[in-house]
Amino acid sequence: MAGGVFSIVRDLILRVFYVIGDGDRPLRISFLAVSVNLFLDWFFTFFLSCGAQGIVISTVITTCLTSLILARELIKKIGVIKIDGLFISTVKVLFASVLCSGTTGYVHFILDQQFAPGLISSNTHLGNAVLLCISAICGTLLYFFALVLSGFDPLPGFRQ
Repeated sequence: MAGGVFSIVRDLILRVFYVIGDGDRPLRISFLAVSVNLFLDWFFTFFLSCGAQGIVISTVITTCLTSLILARELIKKIGVIKIDGLFISTVKVLFASVLCSGTTGYVHFILDQQFAPGLISSNTHLGNAVLLCISAICGTLLYFFALVLSGFDPLPGFRQ
């Protein structure tokens, strides 16, 4: 869960950098993050023998550190960030994401249980692909619909 929240924060901060015309700084930080992530993947997977969980742990750590470094660099560049606007935008995106995820899972379940047995078998690759595509389209549409209805502003407080 922490990785997801920091991933959203990182993406919001990256967008601010691009809007103000500074793409070099996030690029350098991203190269550093990839290097750190590769080292931590090796460390957790092979040295500590954590397996796949080690990859997840290293990715979460790297995402958190990258978000904090980007936030520090952004504050140095533009001064104080209006956290209230970013917080509200983050909550809106989080709500829309949860709604999308729930909808996608529910639509897939309903299609698989109610309609698929007579039309498309989810036991085949093609049938499962069709069910996944329909579910993903429904979830994505609801995601964007929820953001539009909430009046989502991708860069609150940074408009000129």
